[in-house]
Amino acid sequence: MNPHLREHARIRFTSELDHTKIDPSLVFVPIPFEAAGIRPRVRENKVLRVGHSPTRRTAKGTADIIESVNRIRRHLNFEFLLIEGVSHSRCMELKATCDIGIDQIGNYAGTGYGRSGLEFLALGIPTITEIPKEYEKLLPKQPFMKATKRSFEGVLAELLSNAHLREEKRKEGIAWVRDFTNPRRIITEVYKEYRRAGWIS
Repeated sequence: MNPHLREHARIRFTSELDHTKIDPSLVFVPIPFEAAGIRPRVRENKVLRVGHSPTRRTAKGTADIIESVNRIRRHLNFEFLLIEGVSHSRCMELKATCDIGIDQIGNYAGTGYGRSGLEFLALGIPTITEIPKEYEKLLPKQPFMKATKRSFEGVLAELLSNAHLREEKRKEGIAWVRDFTNPRRIITEVYKEYRRAGWIS
C-alpha cells in the first residue's frame, strides 16, 4: 500500500475485493458499469455455447478452464468459444452468441469478477466466477454461479444440464448488473462518504 496515499488521503476507495482484505479501512465500490444500453439475448443455441474472454490468460485461470472444459466435453455436448485478440465491439458480438459465460477461476490475480463477467450478465448470460465467501457481504444478492478450480466442472455441468437454472440466473444477472453496478448508484455511495467526511452537505 502506498504510504503517501495512506497519510494524505482521508477517503480511499477500491473496486478490488482483495484490497479490502489487505486494508479494511478501504471503502469498496463496485466497478461502474452501464448495462442498460446492452440488449440481452432472448434465445439459446440448439447446441449450447460456453464463452470465455480473458484479457490475460494467467490472471483468469484460463489454462485450468480449458483443461476442465476438455474433460467435460467427453460426456456433454456443447461448444466452447475462447474470445481473444479482437476489438471490444467484436468481443461483444461474439459474447452475444454464448449461452454460458466464464469470467475466472483460481486466485491468480485476485478473485471475484471483472468487466468481462459484467458484460456476460448484461447480455443475459449466466456467468461462472470464483467469489470467496468472505466477499459475499460486499456483493449483496450477487447472481454469479460460484466455482473454484475444484468445483468448476460440476458447476458448469449443472448449468449445461439445467435449463430452468440458466433462465433463473439470466433474469437475476440482468436485474443485478443494471442496479448494483449502475454508475448513478455508485456515485451516490461515493457522495455518502463525502458527506460523512464533511466535504459536502
